[in-house]
Amino acid sequence: MNQKSIRFCTCAEDEEAENAHKGNQVKIDDEGDVYVNNAKIDEPYLRQKTKGDTDIEFPYTVPNGKLFVIGDNRALSLDSRNFSIGCIAEEQIVGKIVFRVWPLIKIGAVH
Repeated sequence: MNQKSIRFCTCAEDEEAENAHKGNQVKIDDEGDVYVNNAKIDEPYLRQKTKGDTDIEFPYTVPNGKLFVIGDNRALSLDSRNFSIGCIAEEQIVGKIVFRVWPLIKIGAVH
């Protein structure tokens, strides 16, 4: 699977550090900052940073064949931070990003 076809976070940039796939280490600190393999993710689209509803231990290693996904409404999103949802299987991805609308300076087709 093309690792650019799903993003670690909604609206994420095109940087490898922002893809949380098998073997990657994910950490979310108490202030809500997200790190993948110790690289802090720049998330200017977030209105509020928060660790949110999480019951997994960090750092978390993403299992083989799985992707760690997280919503941009961290206070309310139920996502991979919660054991009942967990990581999703690569086979569950049914689409891919083809057009970006945010940030506006990067609006356009995604290759």
